[in-house]
Amino acid sequence: MKISFGILSALPLLAASFCATAGSPQLKTVEVNGTELAYIEQGEGAPVVFVHGANVDYRYWEPQREAIAARYHFIAYSLRYHEPNRWQDEGEHYSVQTHVADLVAFIRSLNVGPVHLVGLSYGGAIAANLALDHPELVKTLTLADGSVVSLIADLPEARPVLAQRSKIMAEAQGGHQDPRSA
Repeated sequence: MKISFGILSALPLLAASFCATAGSPQLKTVEVNGTELAYIEQGEGAPVVFVHGANVDYRYWEPQREAIAARYHFIAYSLRYHEPNRWQDEGEHYSVQTHVADLVAFIRSLNVGPVHLVGLSYGGAIAANLALDHPELVKTLTLADGSVVSLIADLPEARPVLAQRSKIMAEAQGGHQDPRSA
């Protein structure tokens, strides 16, 4: 597995869109771990699985779908407890661990691994934990958001990226750099 560390200072391409376009692929479902997960897929080639954040669903990735599907096998799914999935309980199992287990089962059920895995915010934490626990399922890992910094903070190869992140954040805040990341 190749892990790439990068910083996204602006996310114009990741702007949330909750209106599927007329050419959207058909919504599919797969049963994993006692629940049904909705997903869409389009394109051919290496599989790229998109994991959304906590306050959205698979439609968050709609602005990227056409461009990614032109070169890759685009796959975006909705986490358990997210639209349009039905709730199997009162939400007592909503956790990173549950979502990681679901993602493992999802990738295996589609028989597409190892995949290029993209996670945003809470989805980044899910993707990072999956990569740590099941590296055989991940070809590359892309994390968009700082919420997973704690997972990489002790890795020597992450130091330059974290230093760059700190510099960018300092510039955005008027020049006050966090001395712990220098």
